Amino acid sequence: MDERALHLAESIVEPRYIQAGVESQRSVERTVRSILAQRRCPDEGLNDCAIELLLHQIAMMDTNNFTAHVGAGEREGRVASTLVQRRYYNLTHGVGRSGDICSDQPKAAGSSLLYKLTNHMVLDLLRQAGTPSLASAAVIPMATGMTISLVLRSIAHHRDQETRTRATEAAVDDQRRSDCGATSVAPVAPRFVIWTRVDQKTALKCIELSGFIPVVVPLRRASVLRRYRDEDKDGPGAVSSLHSYFLQAHVDDVAASIERVGGPTNVLCVLSTTSCFAP
Repeated sequence: MDERALHLAESIVEPRYIQAGVESQRSVERTVRSILAQRRCPDEGLNDCAIELLLHQIAMMDTNNFTAHVGAGEREGRVASTLVQRRYYNLTHGVGRSGDICSDQPKAAGSSLLYKLTNHMVLDLLRQAGTPSLASAAVIPMATGMTISLVLRSIAHHRDQETRTRATEAAVDDQRRSDCGATSVAPVAPRFVIWTRVDQKTALKCIELSGFIPVVVPLRRASVLRRYRDEDKDGPGAVSSLHSYFLQAHVDDVAASIERVGGPTNVLCVLSTTSCFAP
């Protein structure tokens, strides 16, 4: 409520009670202004009620939630189920345009604002986590498989550029060597991904989907956690071992797998997996 509405509310409820509520609202507004101005996570977070209020206010900025707007024939978010609509705080319009998810959507000012604030806050968290030089961040909702596939293709793109550069250098070198009858070996594009095994098929499928050949590195049983003396036993067998139930990938095995396929030039990357399922 604005100042005029709050003044009118004081004619209905005791003014000092209204002012106590106003101070709570002002505290939330200060935090929101701080987020918009600094574009970073606040030191003191908002409670659930304040977050829901902010989300509903942002949703009201999208054209599909305008009070006197029909939007017939327009590309605006519509939801048949009110249960689903409430689940997503009435945020039903997409963001981005023309293939750029970070572009402002004219009909979804609220959703665009929320998405860009999310990117800024994630960037702030990543910088705090140990990457202070990170320039930008973009949150893209994707499952594990698609994310790994895109990362592999992105790495492949950069490696292709390196391969073309080396090929050009090799051609120049061949020209220089032609007088003496020697030739240089043309660089080849990497075809293999070294993958430390885990009993889950997602990473394996992603490697094959991206057009690469997986080289599986077997795991070894983790070393003994500790040894202790069993007080109930006597003699040499009194020392017991506490074994780990985890499996580990060893660097030596990874290095051997790389050499087995012809060395680092034939390897796109090493894809490691960290997994711990409850017994």
